[in-house]
Order: sequence, then C-alpha cells, then structure tokens
Amino acid sequence: MADERTVVSIEVQTLPTKTDYTRGELLNLTGGVLLITYSDGNITTVGMDDSAVTASGYDPQKNGKQTITVSYSGQSATFDVYVEVYKWELVGRTLSLDDIMHELMIRNRITNGVEEWG
Repeated sequence: MADERTVVSIEVQTLPTKTDYTRGELLNLTGGVLLITYSDGNITTVGMDDSAVTASGYDPQKNGKQTITVSYSGQSATFDVYVEVYKWELVGRTLSLDDIMHELMIRNRITNGVEEWG
C-alpha cells in the first residue's frame, strides 16, 4: 500500500551555518534543518542541503537583506541572509563596508565645511 501521508507544513528549525555573505558568494544551506509535519501528525527533520529541498530568492550580486524561500514537498518556509559588498579581517574582527564607513564618519569631524581628521 502506498504512503498516503502528505506534508502539511515545514518550518526552519535551524538556520544554515552561513547567513552572512560577501557579494558574489554562492548560497550555502549546509547546517540548515527543516522541521517537517505530515498529515498523520508525524514530525521529522530534513537538512536544507537535501536534494529534495529547493531554495529561491538569493541573488549573490544584490546587497543587503534577502529573504530565502526553501521548499519541500509543496510547502515553503523563509529565512533571511545578508549580502555585503566587501568584508575585511582586521585583528581577528570582520568589518563590513558599513562598519568601515561608520568608523570613518566618527573619525572625520566636519567643522564649518572643513574636514578635520581626529
């Protein structure tokens, strides 16, 4: 007899290990886990990197927050990732372009239209 149960819902149980990307990096779902609920009440988990899971909504050339839709057996769930133009390692600390611009703005004081570097 064929398995009559169907997937009624999925949700993100664990985010992928990587959710922050530098522009141009490919989406990596490793470490992500979906919680799958079936029509018979059974619940199981599936890794986001399983071949039956599809993902959409990621553009490695688009900066900022992106909402990723993962689908499994006709059901979908979402989570967010972030893409930044550049990141630099500085004394063991990762700095985004936004971090660097903020630092520059703090250090650069403008007085009467004249830049003063502190």
